[in-house]
Amino acid sequence: MTCKKLVLLIMTAIVLMPTFTYASGSTNNIFQYIDPYVTVEFDEENDFPDETKQRIADQFAGIVSAGQIAGDDTANILCTLFGHKTSETIVGVTHHFVYAHDPRCREDYYNVIACSRCDYTVDEYLTSMDVYCHPENSEM
Repeated sequence: MTCKKLVLLIMTAIVLMPTFTYASGSTNNIFQYIDPYVTVEFDEENDFPDETKQRIADQFAGIVSAGQIAGDDTANILCTLFGHKTSETIVGVTHHFVYAHDPRCREDYYNVIACSRCDYTVDEYLTSMDVYCHPENSEM
């Protein structure tokens, strides 16, 4: 391989890499956690940026407590002056291996409202149901 081809190949990879990264990250609506074994899934029609979805998923998985990410103290100057710019979506949280016998898992559903300008987040519990997501003889 000549030096020109090598430089051209490296330049092409540098230019295309951010495009691939953005495309794969922008469609992420499902977050899996191992400890605790939880799946957080956002409605496909949500307008939340990836970092907001990650923050909300961490809260539902118990990675951070709700007090660390939500509340009026996280408002920026725009939200203080003009109020929060919120959007909302439905979030499903599946807790795996909750029970020893079938149905072994539980799904909780929440209506989540989040501000696009700051970390303000409010979730409202909607409903829950027991689901058959793992056979009784399966292990974690």
